Amino acid sequence: MLGDLEGNLNRFEDFINKTDTLYRSEDGKLNLIGDKKFVFLGDVMDRGPGSLRIMNDLIHLKKKYPNQVTIILGNRDINKLKIMSLMDKFLNKPVPEIVLPWYKEVFEKDYGFKIPKHLNTKGVQKFVQRYDTPLLRFKAFLAGMNAPKAFEYRKEELKILVPTRTIDDNFVFASFLNDYEEGGILREYLKLGQLAKIIDGNLFVHGAVTDNNIGYVPGNFFHFKDPREWISKLNQWAKSEINDWFKDSSKGADLLVYHAPKKGTIQNEQSVIYGRYSDEEGNPHSPRRKLIKKLQSAGIHRIIVGHTPTGDYPILLRKPNFEVVLADSSFSSTDHASKIIIQGEDVYIETENKEGSKLIVHSNVNETMNPIGMKTRDGHRIIGRFENSDDLLALKVEGKGRKFTTQYLKESALDLAERGLVEAFEQRLKDPCTKIMKIFLKKDSI
Repeated sequence: MLGDLEGNLNRFEDFINKTDTLYRSEDGKLNLIGDKKFVFLGDVMDRGPGSLRIMNDLIHLKKKYPNQVTIILGNRDINKLKIMSLMDKFLNKPVPEIVLPWYKEVFEKDYGFKIPKHLNTKGVQKFVQRYDTPLLRFKAFLAGMNAPKAFEYRKEELKILVPTRTIDDNFVFASFLNDYEEGGILREYLKLGQLAKIIDGNLFVHGAVTDNNIGYVPGNFFHFKDPREWISKLNQWAKSEINDWFKDSSKGADLLVYHAPKKGTIQNEQSVIYGRYSDEEGNPHSPRRKLIKKLQSAGIHRIIVGHTPTGDYPILLRKPNFEVVLADSSFSSTDHASKIIIQGEDVYIETENKEGSKLIVHSNVNETMNPIGMKTRDGHRIIGRFENSDDLLALKVEGKGRKFTTQYLKESALDLAERGLVEAFEQRLKDPCTKIMKIFLKKDSI
């Protein structure tokens, strides 16, 4: 399982080299090992020069192993439809006001001179009229979708993929436009993807399942009570929206609203794509007990998500007989990929830090005497145990909006126990925290 690569080919190759799920054959093609299953959690592109090659690999995998490979669609995947919808809508109109902040930056970079600061919106639109091109607008819309370097990354990748051609901006723009054509790489990728998938009691989505989005399918006047029926209907709806968009870019508008954050915020609680399991300070938190019980009634015991960066390591959140895995390490300080293996009620996570030490997580959803995923009284979340060590690592995030500072605390298990595990009571554990830690340390390391 992997997600949120965002064009980082080095991390993808690192994952392939260390996983027991995928391998490359002599012809360079990606293959599954045996009857293993592979889930990609979304956000394949934008922040690195590997988007095309990663998409090609995932498309090949999905077509070769349609029942074993799942592609979950992320916001960075779907927002490319939003860009082209805006391009088409304003094709014969002045530069739309919504994109002007980014348009000014692109304009000044490409043309080498500044737009006069005293101009109002109409003045700017008139000033750039004779310079304006679809290429310039496309770059601006990419920047507006939080992908300011995506165009340059595509150029860098095309120089590798097409070494015999001169790769200028027009060639790169044509490459992007070709993504949307019949047989185009983005078109193929989106049509092979879905919004959610249940595998052996594990529910995979890009963002989060929340109180506000469970059972909700846009365009329906009622909520689906059965989580499995809801997921089926949600995937059907998304597929229909994508197919409609490719017939006419003015359609599929409901999906474009559903995939994005609410205006002025960084999340959308009605969307499984843009919901988050983090508070306003950026600290991870589990869903409420009412939602957990609803999922458990449908045989779901774990949710696995990406979307919300968790620092250098995936994070496990534990509730009684229920877990959440936060797997987005796209902002990790290394190119190492985390090895995440999920087998029914068990999850195993292995991550290598900058010093080469391995952080290990092993949990069974029915365990009680396991401090991993618990929080200390001073707000540190225990996220793993160092290999061949009694030391644990805990995380605390401070910040607001989009600016967060991640603080790590490395301490012995018994020292962390002295801080107190506030969620031990929730697990209905009557033993002292030190005893919980001692039992945990006696378990065999994996």
